[in-house]
Amino acid sequence: MPWPQLIALAGIGLLIGSSLWGRRRSKARLEHLLEEAREEGRREAAEPV
Repeated sequence: MPWPQLIALAGIGLLIGSSLWGRRRSKARLEHLLEEAREEGRREAAEPV
């Protein structure tokens, strides 16, 4: 395989890999924020009125 094609293939692989990594990271951040919001809701619900 010629070098330009290998470089293009590696670039495409990096784009796909970074996209997947970003999605996983974004999903983990969203789950963390949701858990914090749930915990805050539980604390507020437990407070006497």
